[in-house]
Amino acid sequence: MPQRTTSCIQIGVLAHAWGCGVGGALHREFVALAAAAGCTEGVLECWASNSRAHRFYARNGWRPDGARRPGPQDHDYVQLRLKLVPHSS
Repeated sequence: MPQRTTSCIQIGVLAHAWGCGVGGALHREFVALAAAAGCTEGVLECWASNSRAHRFYARNGWRPDGARRPGPQDHDYVQLRLKLVPHSS
């Protein structure tokens, strides 16, 4: 099966809603939609210094792939990947 990759541009939750399950619900929806579309992998970028986001993505199966690029104000981006199980049509 050929690899089909999709990008998660951003999961953003306002600070007052942290810990309420909003980010998890958004992530589950991304995974469900990507799998339904036949994608085998997700990719996203996260600020290297955003430890909260790194913990969230790690809990949800995302792993760094070694790619890194410069971001604004010396805040580099790191790239993460998630293996997906596409749904059969």
